[in-house]
Amino acid sequence: MRILYCILAALYLLSGCKKAYIQFGDQFVDNGYTNIVLVDTLTPVVSTIFRDSVVTSNSGIMLAGMYKDSMFGTIKAKTFFNLAPPTLRDFSLSAHYDSLRLILKCNGSYYGDTSTIQTLSIYQLADPIQIGESQSSLYNTSDFPIQTGAIGSITRRFMPSDTSGILVPMSDALGQELFGLLSQKADPVKDITSFINYFKGLQIAPGPGISNAVLSFRDSIVMRLYYHEANPSPVNEYLDFTFNNQAFQFNQIQYDRTGTVLTLLGPANREAESTLTNNMAFVQSATGLEAKIRFPTLRNLLQRPDYAQILKAELDILPVRGSFSGQYPLPPELDLYSTSLLNDPLSPLTIAQAGGLAQVQNGNLQVDWLYGQNTFYSYDVTTFLQQQIAISDNNKNGLLVQPPSPSFESALNRMVLGDSRNIKDRIMLKVYYISIQP
Repeated sequence: MRILYCILAALYLLSGCKKAYIQFGDQFVDNGYTNIVLVDTLTPVVSTIFRDSVVTSNSGIMLAGMYKDSMFGTIKAKTFFNLAPPTLRDFSLSAHYDSLRLILKCNGSYYGDTSTIQTLSIYQLADPIQIGESQSSLYNTSDFPIQTGAIGSITRRFMPSDTSGILVPMSDALGQELFGLLSQKADPVKDITSFINYFKGLQIAPGPGISNAVLSFRDSIVMRLYYHEANPSPVNEYLDFTFNNQAFQFNQIQYDRTGTVLTLLGPANREAESTLTNNMAFVQSATGLEAKIRFPTLRNLLQRPDYAQILKAELDILPVRGSFSGQYPLPPELDLYSTSLLNDPLSPLTIAQAGGLAQVQNGNLQVDWLYGQNTFYSYDVTTFLQQQIAISDNNKNGLLVQPPSPSFESALNRMVLGDSRNIKDRIMLKVYYISIQP
């Protein structure tokens, strides 16, 4: 009964209809002069941040393909990686090479339209994948030259839900060459270092013709060499060249934003307020786009004669209707990071859990697939705004909107955020403060 009484009392307090006791630390304010006031007119300022490079190595995800997005432009993805040689074995004199295949396994994700036929091409690298002396990772802008001509390709309708494995036919000339080295136990296939010096690595890229999707694969990729031995009885065998070293696998992601409002952004202009981009801000971290939310009118609360303290603050981010679909999915999670004028992510927004543990807020995405009118990410920004209202100088701090890792580096899910002027869907900030009447 006591627990029920406490719950009812709390609801009664937050309703804002009646006055009640409010506690500040160890002191109470007279209940005859206190109230809770809801303010939803503190307009957040929204902008899009551009980063010219994003780490895409060591993600466990391989992206390949291309699609045209009316809002984000043309997106093209290639993946680069190394292979390790198989354990050497003895071959009989009757052993004969049969074929070479690259085996890809979808991870269920895709971006764009997979209902049409498209081509993926495989190229051999001309130089080994390396990380620069001043770097620790590889980026969406990294590149390494390839040898002339594809050594494998496949044209088909890809089914992202089929995780059984896609066999890509590879060059028989290459297969015969590798089989010869393996049968002779030659130096290039004796260890990983020697093999990478000989076989620099592979690139998977969208092939010629129409491509309407970027496909996502697991990095458990295998190049399988099939052969058979005839004596003493016919036996089919194979050897696997396996994926090697996540640190040297990365996704190159290129984009052409011609014809979109995002052409405003680039190395010379790394931030654009939503008023310049049709009252929208854009999030697609793997192509360098993040949204920033600031609260420049927050200190207007201090001008209210009854204002005492922010009690609670809620922020709802509403993706613009029509900007997301099955082909263009929303990020399942979006984190908020505090940031300064420099737009570097600082600490994530957290919320206290039972036992005093702090949990990073991911937005708790709610999707209204039926009507499309009630899709939103929701956050408790109480602590953040309590800190920001105490800053008296020209406050340029804000919150960066970005997906957590590894989605940040390896997913093309995107979100279009409507600002306070957007006629379809608007960002919403609700601030509850303690009012003390004189």
